[in-house]
Amino acid sequence: MSEPRRGREGGRALLSLLAALGALATLVGLAPSLLPAARRRHTLGAARTLAAAVRGQSLAARLDGRARALVFPAAADADLPIVLARDTSGDGVSRAGLRAGEDRRTGWLALGAEHGEAGIGVPSWTGAPAPPPGRGLLDPTSDPVRLGTERVLVLTPEGHATPGSVMLTDGRERVCRVVVHGGTGRVRVHCLDRREGRWRER
Repeated sequence: MSEPRRGREGGRALLSLLAALGALATLVGLAPSLLPAARRRHTLGAARTLAAAVRGQSLAARLDGRARALVFPAAADADLPIVLARDTSGDGVSRAGLRAGEDRRTGWLALGAEHGEAGIGVPSWTGAPAPPPGRGLLDPTSDPVRLGTERVLVLTPEGHATPGSVMLTDGRERVCRVVVHGGTGRVRVHCLDRREGRWRER
């Protein structure tokens, strides 16, 4: 191979290497700006996964005539998965019924395993507006699971549900809420738009 040709090929290889390094530097520079978007997707994804589980349990209850439930971990065990359960005693689903073997566990839901940092919780920052119909600011010390003292969401064969809500967050920037309406069993997802300071249905 002649010297001029070898020099040209060496120059092309050097240019290719510089182009690749430039592209890598661009990606590294963009990474921090992509993190909030990724966290937003994780939080919304976790909320939608939970909402889908509620709808699935409601449909199962109507199909087989037995109440179904999502049993949320106690506040002290917040990292544990949500237990899915079925009424086998005819009197609904409860923690006591599960302990006594009168109701049956049918599965579980681990949101953190599927959606990164997102999971059940209240954001740690202050100044976030409370979700409607609440007023004022969201209390960072409040319970993210508002389903009565039992923290059990029961879905009946008649289409009713335990009314309440569950809040999810990535712990840093994003927060969503799954709302369940008791009389109709309707499930809705709301997320906070921090730029506008408003909750929006998603």
